Amino acid sequence: MQLLSVVDEPGIYIGYDAHNQWLYVDWKGEHTQDSSQQACMLMLESLRQYPCPKILNDNSSITRTTVQLTE
Repeated sequence: MQLLSVVDEPGIYIGYDAHNQWLYVDWKGEHTQDSSQQACMLMLESLRQYPCPKILNDNSSITRTTVQLTE
């Protein structure tokens, strides 16, 4: 998988795979409600920059989460 790095921050990496037409999103470390929402906004910005039909969402590197699914 050859990735073009779009976002590389301590909590999230987003890469674009032109061959497979997807974004690869690697969540890293600990996430709160706020950090998760900020990361999702980065995903949205990345999709606008590199429109593609699929996202490969990898959360295997998350160490802890305090996210609630409802507000």
